[in-house]
Amino acid sequence: MIETIKAFFLLGGFDYSNISYCVELLAAILLYFVYIRKRKHFGIRLLAGSLLLLICSIWLYPAMRNSSTLVSFCWFPLVYLLIAGICYLSYAVTWKDALYGATCGYLTQHFTSSLFILILFEGKAPEWNGLFYPVLYVLIYALFFIIFSKRLTDNGIFGTSKVNVLTLTLITLTVSAVLSSLTKVFADFAELSSDSTAYIVLFRICQVYDMLICLFLLILQMVLKRELRAQKRYEMNRNIWEQRRQQYELTRENIDLMNRKCHDLKHQIAAFSDKNVPAERRDSFLREMEDMVEIYDTHTQTGNEALDTILQEKGLFCKMHHIQWNCIADGEILQFMDVVDIYTLLGNAIDNAIEAVEQLKEPEKKMISVRILQKNHFAVIQIENPYEGSVSMQEGKIRTTKSDKDYHGFGIKSMRHIAEKYNGSLSVKTDNGMFLLYAVLPVEGEAMRRGEMS
Repeated sequence: MIETIKAFFLLGGFDYSNISYCVELLAAILLYFVYIRKRKHFGIRLLAGSLLLLICSIWLYPAMRNSSTLVSFCWFPLVYLLIAGICYLSYAVTWKDALYGATCGYLTQHFTSSLFILILFEGKAPEWNGLFYPVLYVLIYALFFIIFSKRLTDNGIFGTSKVNVLTLTLITLTVSAVLSSLTKVFADFAELSSDSTAYIVLFRICQVYDMLICLFLLILQMVLKRELRAQKRYEMNRNIWEQRRQQYELTRENIDLMNRKCHDLKHQIAAFSDKNVPAERRDSFLREMEDMVEIYDTHTQTGNEALDTILQEKGLFCKMHHIQWNCIADGEILQFMDVVDIYTLLGNAIDNAIEAVEQLKEPEKKMISVRILQKNHFAVIQIENPYEGSVSMQEGKIRTTKSDKDYHGFGIKSMRHIAEKYNGSLSVKTDNGMFLLYAVLPVEGEAMRRGEMS
């Protein structure tokens, strides 16, 4: 069967080795994208990219191989970048994550290739040796998939930093280039022939070293990912603690206000009951009592108890501080969300809006609009408020002027993390003095929230 496949390729005018590297690398890279969310028309995108890769293997690679050594070597990083581009167009990832997944796949392919060469090298590059070649690659790829693939993703994304991606990519490509030429340099220096025992031993030592570096880099990524998860848990706990502290302060302030209002109300009722008080004065007392009662008329029934609580708390705070509060919410569409996530997402968003409008000098501009509704199969959360000054945006994120930049920055990151946890997205934008926070979350069931959508 192996010979039949080889004969099929040779009939086409090219050796099967022309495409073997592309197939190896594509398969290795796709292993790390199994748990990554897919773009619309994923199958068509991936098929088109694979056909482009095949065309390059058939016509471009032979031309580059017959050119200078430098041009021939450029084929390997070219294939790496081409497959990274295919992943970017096929999966719902940024260029950063596309390069990260491609690099992890490159390390897997390089490890397996080095192992194959290590076992069969006898002074020249080993060829497709029966079933050993596909069996070895399938076994090693399956092992790396089990060990690394799932552990490097979170909620359908890699979520790594730019520094980590660039460092890992540069180290991988540099080490690959250095080790690929190291044996030849030593062999030329020592005047060793390619079929000599010393050359074969030296070459195998370089392959072992190459394998160890690939394995080390992948293990390092797994360790870094574990540390990143621990850091996110710490930041989340810190954020929850900060929210509870703010909630305590708000509750205490509300209780103090209620005590003062109740004390004033008692005197107002006594004065209103005094028949000797003029009618005009009694009408004034009545209007004041109505204003006092209106402050507490913020009860909201959305169909979601957690959402009712947070909207009532924030609405009461706004009325106490003379901020116009407009709220239209269908809480039933957020039943799929965890209570803590609702508090964190809405609490952070409304707190940021309150902070912005409190800085406004004109009282009539102090207003916050909250809308929570369903559009098609998505829950849409929209919070809008005016602001003064300028808001600096960088990569869709707010550049804050708070003194505690780390904590405030995490408020935005926390909200975006929660949206991505449910396979949604969160965006912020400004327009004519208005600030808009917009979150979209799919509500079609558990399958979508696990990222199993195409």
